[in-house]
Amino acid sequence: MHKAVKRKFIDGKYNFHIKQLKKKVIKKCRKELDYNRAVFFMIGALMAFILAILAICVAQN
Repeated sequence: MHKAVKRKFIDGKYNFHIKQLKKKVIKKCRKELDYNRAVFFMIGALMAFILAILAICVAQN
């Protein structure tokens, strides 16, 4: 009886730690995703800017 209770307690603690870890990992992944999205947005804006300059140069020639 005592062993079972102890094991249940340890399992509960372990599961709690796994849940906390998952939350941390998900938070970190979300942050990284947001960062990647920002980087992609910056690159996209830069490309659009360069294309606009090229279009203006071509239009003037």
